Amino acid sequence: MKGEARALCIAAAALGLALAQDASVVIGCIAGIVTGLVPGLHPNTFLPFLTGRGFIIGLAVSHSFFSFIPAIMLGAPDEASSLSVLPGHKLLLRGKALEAFRITILGGLFAGTAAVAAVPFLGFAGKMPFLAPIVLVFTLGVMAYTAKSKAKTIAIMAASAAIGHAALAGNALPAMLAGFFGTSTILYSLATAPSIPPQLPHGDATITNRQAGLAAAAGWLAGLFPAVSPSVAAMAVCPRMRPREFLAVLGGTNTVYAIAAVLAIQLIGRPRSGAAIAVAAERPSLLFIAGASLAAIGISAWLAWQLSKTIVLAFNKVNHRVASILALGVVIALTALGGVTALAFLAASTVVGLLCLVWGQKRSTCMASLLIPVLLYFVL
Repeated sequence: MKGEARALCIAAAALGLALAQDASVVIGCIAGIVTGLVPGLHPNTFLPFLTGRGFIIGLAVSHSFFSFIPAIMLGAPDEASSLSVLPGHKLLLRGKALEAFRITILGGLFAGTAAVAAVPFLGFAGKMPFLAPIVLVFTLGVMAYTAKSKAKTIAIMAASAAIGHAALAGNALPAMLAGFFGTSTILYSLATAPSIPPQLPHGDATITNRQAGLAAAAGWLAGLFPAVSPSVAAMAVCPRMRPREFLAVLGGTNTVYAIAAVLAIQLIGRPRSGAAIAVAAERPSLLFIAGASLAAIGISAWLAWQLSKTIVLAFNKVNHRVASILALGVVIALTALGGVTALAFLAASTVVGLLCLVWGQKRSTCMASLLIPVLLYFVL
């Protein structure tokens, strides 16, 4: 980690801990490593058994950093990191998974700290709901206009939207996204047997001020506006970015959403995630939430960077085909816990995701599964 990023980690951790005065943030950050690295495991799974607002904030923020590893390495993302599979897999096939992961770390670090610094100026954002549908219409328009084949893209968007509408009504969103971006990627990889090269032991990750700013804006969009997920927000602010740029923005968006969803307790009077609901029960002050979030960002980014090389290079010793089959089994098993309905949505979205790959269309088109239903939520 270069000097500027290292200094920001130290400053964020020190200032955040001084403001929050809660050492449980550190323990939460360590716990987030586990939930982030295991495909299908989410902090919400453990919230009914956890207490301690600092621990929960640390857990949520740390998870937002480490969840990119299974998404990039195995094609097994969680809801927030689903789109990272697309550019991350491209870099994986070039032996640059370490670079891909470190780009998301820098995105989370710089965008996260910028988002916390902007807290005093964002109280008005939740009172402007008309902004979200405008951004969503723009995103859909760009997706359709830049498509390789407009007919195939419209067909995929229509099928995705239909599945998305039903999944939102049936509370099967994780299963749907796992199919679009997880199981379809794994199955296609197993069928085509691409050569996964050894991952390089170095990665020159960088991030620009523009990317950090876009990530912060997308994270706040997802955190303050109902029905807007981190992936939808990232698509909205950068629908045509290159793989590295998009990873930086999505990495930042994921982390900013983790803290914005909690900060929404004070800014708009309602929590926006499972972690936020758990934290809200303890009635924390805005200063505490901001401090704990800042500390968690600095600590988690430092931990992720220090462990990134070891984690990524460990995959060089793993049979990728076997690991992919195991990841596929984990995703299906966890989805099965939601019953037959969840498995049906997983199967349907997997078919559409595979169709995208076979037709050579952008898989981000499948985000119409959220974009269109969310737009209808605001308009109707």
